[in-house]
Amino acid sequence: MAVRTISTKLAIEGEAEYKRSAAAIKSELSVLRSNLDLVTSSFQGNANSMEALTAKGGALASIYDKQKEKVATLEDALKNAQRAQEESKESSPVVNFGSPLPGWS
Repeated sequence: MAVRTISTKLAIEGEAEYKRSAAAIKSELSVLRSNLDLVTSSFQGNANSMEALTAKGGALASIYDKQKEKVATLEDALKNAQRAQEESKESSPVVNFGSPLPGWS
C-alpha cells in the first residue's frame, strides 16, 4: 500500500529577529541573576539590613523589568505567528477528497 505524506512548512516573518532578541534577553537575565547573587553574597553577614534589602530590591526590579521585556517579545512573536497562520489559511485552497474512508467518521 502506498503511503502519501503531506507536509507544510510555515515560515514566519521576523522569526530570526525573535530568536536573536530571545537569546539576548536570556543572556541579560543570566547577567542580572549573577548580579543578584553578588549582591546577596556581599551582604552575607548583614542580609536583613536596610542597605542589603534595598540592593536586593534593585537587583530583583532589574530582573523583573527584563522578564517583562521577554514576555512582550513572546507576545509579539505569538501575534506574528497567528497572523501568518491566518494568512496561510486564507491563501490555501481547501481540498475535499470526497467521502471519508470506510470506518472513519
